[in-house]
Amino acid sequence: MLAQLALAALTAALPTQPDLPDDPAQRSAIAASQGDKGPLKEWQTTAYRIILADNVTCRGYTYLTSYGPWESPRMSGGPNAAQCLPGGKSRRLDTSMCAADPGLPFGTVIWADGVVRVVRDRGGWVTVPRARAKHRRNERNLDFYTLRPDQHSSRSTPYAIVCTAADVHRRCGE
Repeated sequence: MLAQLALAALTAALPTQPDLPDDPAQRSAIAASQGDKGPLKEWQTTAYRIILADNVTCRGYTYLTSYGPWESPRMSGGPNAAQCLPGGKSRRLDTSMCAADPGLPFGTVIWADGVVRVVRDRGGWVTVPRARAKHRRNERNLDFYTLRPDQHSSRSTPYAIVCTAADVHRRCGE
């Protein structure tokens, strides 16, 4: 009995952690706001802040795959892969980018697999029918650019549409 009272007193004295939301995008944004995701670029910090301020939640499931310089250059563009931009310019792909099915416009900021990314690429294999063939609950197909083959993924996961890249830049520094 004395041990139970001591345990109850100790438990009551411990600091409590606020209840975390059920939504994984919301939990991820809270973790980012507490510094648990390490150093972030300003646009990423703003995107996580938008998730919380606008109550962005997961919309459903996406089939998440990955590509990168470790694949055949025919598939990913190889180590010098770049996004073609207007005027004949290009931007090298990096890990803040992803490819998405044609239903998500370029510049859309998405959350999936614990991180925010910007849609900057397409890819011939990135389609909703392909995603639904893997599992009928998949509404989208995302393809994350990764640098190493051990970061490769191929699975269904929750996703959220955060905003557009223009929204992030407009709200930076709020």
